[in-house]
Amino acid sequence: MATIKRLGWIGAGYLAAIAAAMAAVRARYWFVNPTDVTPMSGMFAAGDLILFVWVFGMIALIPTYFLLRVTSEHFPRALAPALLALSITGPPCWWIMAAGLSKTGSETLNAILGLSIVFFIGPRAVAGPVVLAVLAFALLLARDPRSRKLLAIGLMVEATPLALVAIHLLRAH
Repeated sequence: MATIKRLGWIGAGYLAAIAAAMAAVRARYWFVNPTDVTPMSGMFAAGDLILFVWVFGMIALIPTYFLLRVTSEHFPRALAPALLALSITGPPCWWIMAAGLSKTGSETLNAILGLSIVFFIGPRAVAGPVVLAVLAFALLLARDPRSRKLLAIGLMVEATPLALVAIHLLRAH
């Protein structure tokens, strides 16, 4: 199959994942009283974000696997550093979320940080397990030792905050 056709099918897979995630968020409100949503709109928005990212991420693993296969065929040396760079973004996002750095003293910085938490930092932190699965897929597909080492480092970097959160949650109970 031609690469363009494969990329078209992969894109269709991502669109299907987006549609399924949107349907899951929409279906969530079938079971909720609308008068409950208004006073807790921020909590519902955070729940919608988490639900969307998880449903999209889990379904998008299928086209991502095929995208990784195409990428590893055409750009085998560039894939591992790109995924390592992606994994390096995880721990700072977890740190910002855990530290609660939403108040900096400057109104402008507070607004910028608040928007970045909503649109970038929060979704990246929530997508940690999905990124971990993508790194594991890429490690299975990697052929050369340099790529395997970089992907193993990326797996460790991505798994560390997730393990720390899991330990914290287990100790809290």
